[in-house]
Amino acid sequence: MGLFGFLPLMWFFIRFLVRGFLNWQKIRDPVEKSVVIGYAICGIALSLSILVEPRVMQWRGIMVIATIAGMNEAIIRRNEREFPENGLLKVENHE
Repeated sequence: MGLFGFLPLMWFFIRFLVRGFLNWQKIRDPVEKSVVIGYAICGIALSLSILVEPRVMQWRGIMVIATIAGMNEAIIRRNEREFPENGLLKVENHE
């Protein structure tokens, strides 16, 4: 993987954690809110387990991280579209 693959992966992973922890309180649906915060906490636990066993270097580990991050991002983006008044997304009128 090398440094050129590792740095974007870590940027992606840290960005996923930051977006999860910053946006979970703004989500209105309680089930989706619990999914977002649960996956963010799971990401912290996963990063701690990577210190013991390098799961990121295995293809299955990357798939799990990508799936979790994708589900979180889908929930956050859908909430941004449905409730723009929460301050998650500045809506611009392009008429």
